[in-house]
Amino acid sequence: MTFLRFIPETTNIDFVKYRYFAFAADGLLLLISIVSIWMYGFNLGIDFAGGVELTYKSAHTIDVGTVRNEIQGLKFNETEIQILGNG
Repeated sequence: MTFLRFIPETTNIDFVKYRYFAFAADGLLLLISIVSIWMYGFNLGIDFAGGVELTYKSAHTIDVGTVRNEIQGLKFNETEIQILGNG
């Protein structure tokens, strides 16, 4: 099956010669990732931070201010009320 050969048999790449460049690139990427985590932290979404996401569809118009006041009365730590769609 010589027609399926993409790399010639005589290919000779000296990977060991480029090891110091690879070490430097690896160290640079590691340093960038550590600095990025230190500066920005992790993005803990609802999967890791815990919590509940509730989506409600209604044929009628809902007053968002009333919903926010009712939810705040339940003493939840962090609440976020959003209108999706036509609102």
